[in-house]
Amino acid sequence: AQNNAVGLYNLGYCYLEGDGVEKNIQKGVELTTRSAELGHSDAQFDLATMYHMGDDVERNLEKAKEWYSKSLANGDYSSAFRIGSICEEENNFEEAYKMFVTGAQHNDTNCCWGVGYYHYNGLGGASLDYEEAFKWLTKAANRYHSGAQYYVGYMYKEGQGVGKNKAKALEWFMKAVEYNHPWATLEVAQCYENGDGVERNITTAMNYYKKVSNQTSSLDAAKKAKEHLERLNDE
Repeated sequence: AQNNAVGLYNLGYCYLEGDGVEKNIQKGVELTTRSAELGHSDAQFDLATMYHMGDDVERNLEKAKEWYSKSLANGDYSSAFRIGSICEEENNFEEAYKMFVTGAQHNDTNCCWGVGYYHYNGLGGASLDYEEAFKWLTKAANRYHSGAQYYVGYMYKEGQGVGKNKAKALEWFMKAVEYNHPWATLEVAQCYENGDGVERNITTAMNYYKKVSNQTSSLDAAKKAKEHLERLNDE
């Protein structure tokens, strides 16, 4: 049955993408569903994602959770983060935290980020605990999660759960900047403006402020960057 599940999954993918056959979404979904019902983990995850995002099917969070749960039971711990995200959408933060813990215990990067974030903010029944937050956020940061890298940098900057260290703060902010994280880029600009962990350099600071002011992923960060630029231009 498993080999059949693999064949159905691959054929379903071909129909969904129009790869070697004429694109047929309905047939693709049907084949993916049959594969998922036979226990194929990737099919279960993909089907859950379709229902979660409303891609190729009508959005249905209950069905999404059902298929993510089956995928999770099959050992795909990235599903734990997806279930947690749906719980957040339903304002069930306690259940979200439990799902993130499940995934984090199996080293899922996004779940490590989730557990760290919840401890940093004391959400969903998680204790407000900077040391615990730092531990989990560092795990995610070391696996290139830009949000976690920003938080680790911020915690070094403020001395939250770890000794204050401006040079380390800048190092982590710079890692997040590689992924165009707007708030990390703003922090780097401020480090250069104030000489925190690096030699003061107003030109470099302004270049980073400009970079943030032009991005659209966080309008709040862009607004702050523009305010800093106006202030520096006036000086």
